[in-house]
Amino acid sequence: MTTAGKNLLLRVLVAAVFGPAVIFALYSGGVYLLIFQMAAVFGLSAEFTLLPSVRFRPLRSGFFIASCLAVPLLHWLEWQSFVPAFVLLFSAAWFLLELAERGVDRTIETSAYGVFGLVLFAWAPSLVWELHAVDPLLAVLPMALVWTSDTTAYFAGSWIGGPKMSPTISPNKTWAGFAGGMIGAFIAGLGFRLAWPSVFGLDILFFAPIAGLVAIGGDLFESKVKREMNIKDSSRAIPGHGGWWDRFDSWLFVQLASWVFYILL
Repeated sequence: MTTAGKNLLLRVLVAAVFGPAVIFALYSGGVYLLIFQMAAVFGLSAEFTLLPSVRFRPLRSGFFIASCLAVPLLHWLEWQSFVPAFVLLFSAAWFLLELAERGVDRTIETSAYGVFGLVLFAWAPSLVWELHAVDPLLAVLPMALVWTSDTTAYFAGSWIGGPKMSPTISPNKTWAGFAGGMIGAFIAGLGFRLAWPSVFGLDILFFAPIAGLVAIGGDLFESKVKREMNIKDSSRAIPGHGGWWDRFDSWLFVQLASWVFYILL
């Protein structure tokens, strides 16, 4: 078996083991969702502190990770109304720590790392609690859309090939894969509509392709960051899948889009 074939087999085996567990946690809510949230947020935040352009010092890393873990915990305790205030307090505290340590030089730039990390790796994952409160299937939907979109994009790109989307950012992505991802997201949305018509109206057929586009954008965003840092994977924490951010990059953005579409609108 070729190296590519072995990597694909490992990816499939890991997904087959953890995929059902993740879906179970997302649908069940409660302590199961909390366990998944704490694991994901810890993995994402800890990984972020070790990225080449970030590299927080040990005490700063501990403060950042603990602050990130507090966000899903606040949601589990049903204190989500405090989350915006908590994010603002963290942002102010982080800025003051940077100012005390570095002075005025690059303080705003370096402070942005902490605020960006808290919002993307703690607040965005925790939006699943608000989706779950409306209906458990809404908590499952973003992950299902991302997995379907990723899978169809991978096989369409592998089988059809063709012109590259963005050779400088992500050399393996093709326009055929882009089309496959969009079609896959639409099919997943259609499946949810047919299976649960009492929960999902026709608007899901409009939202699903948007989610497919957002998923690709989230993937490209992470690829751009990794390209700037000259790394291939955010880490090797998940066998066959790279790091936590590699695995959840699209989900973070699709979940945010789902929250806007189903909660705010």
